[in-house]
Amino acid sequence: MDRRWRTTRNSPVEWSATKNIAWVATVPGNGWSSPVGAGGRVFVTRALNRGGFKPASTGIFGNDYVAELKKQGLPDDEVNERVIARDGRANRRGHG
Repeated sequence: MDRRWRTTRNSPVEWSATKNIAWVATVPGNGWSSPVGAGGRVFVTRALNRGGFKPASTGIFGNDYVAELKKQGLPDDEVNERVIARDGRANRRGHG
């Protein structure tokens, strides 16, 4: 499968709530993912919970892990090796 991003020459490179937006839809709940476009449709996910939600976090690939490694005084090449190793472990577990 070809997973490269496809675009047109006139695709916008910037947008806001009013700039380069074709349509808007209100989706109740919290958004937990990026929209996916396929076959002329846009798919979104949402989360509803009467008890509330924990605060958003960066997940296992966030910069908080990098910041912690740098705080330990590790050189950049060691930080990179550890992040790549962590990424590989997550992918083998089905999280990536």
